[in-house]
Amino acid sequence: MEIVHEAGFMNDQLAITTAQLAEIIITILVFSTIACLRRHPRLDGFWTGMFRQWRAAAILTLFYLISLGISLTGLEADLPHIVISTVASGGYMFCLIMLGLGLTAKIAGFEPFQLRRGVKAISGILIGVLILLVLAGLINMPIGQGLIALGITGPPEVASGLEFFQGLLTFQVFFMLLTGAGIAEEVFYRLLVMSGLWWLLKRPSLAILISAILFGLYHLSPLNNLYLSFWDYPVYQFITTFLFGLAAAWVYQRWGLEAAILGHTLGNSTGVVIMKFGL
Repeated sequence: MEIVHEAGFMNDQLAITTAQLAEIIITILVFSTIACLRRHPRLDGFWTGMFRQWRAAAILTLFYLISLGISLTGLEADLPHIVISTVASGGYMFCLIMLGLGLTAKIAGFEPFQLRRGVKAISGILIGVLILLVLAGLINMPIGQGLIALGITGPPEVASGLEFFQGLLTFQVFFMLLTGAGIAEEVFYRLLVMSGLWWLLKRPSLAILISAILFGLYHLSPLNNLYLSFWDYPVYQFITTFLFGLAAAWVYQRWGLEAAILGHTLGNSTGVVIMKFGL
């Protein structure tokens, strides 16, 4: 039985690694293809709108790599593996941000990075963070408790996969969540997916809805490291992540990517802290 269990674990890890590697390769290939064909009439405008924002992409990528490095502090991993994964992750994130910024450049009047408006934007960002935290609390408490009462889920720490962080230090948890849930997920599902849908459909409300559905499904796919834990209670997981996706997408549209990233990170971190200390 132990051999069968280990074989199943290896297959699961292979599925996760394969899916995530494919995502990285496809993203870099798409960006590279656009770069090579940038003089094509249909791509020239997109490339121009994207390339002029490379500094913002580089800064966010740097924050991502710093957060990734801090989150790995004290964890057992060989140096070559860390170097390779860091370089690959950094390249992937830069390409992802650039593609997303290329799409937002096509949306009239929309600024994804509110800090580019100046210091006066900070108050708006903080309002967006606070609102997202309140909405996340409403989703996790009344709705989550309601699902538990209906008997379609289990203990919150199991159903949400938060037990994964049980043995980590609080600062590691924060930066791990900032790297993954905060920056990576918000860049992909808000900056890239939602912005792309917004530009294509010309209807931000529909873009918010579709991107939230995709965000919920993502948590049940091998693209997410914890998807096997989430499949223990898939209904709970999809409903809560779909609703959070709606909230995060609305905050992104209204207050920008910074508010979505920080609100997502703090919301998840709060859940872990509550679980760790039994609050």
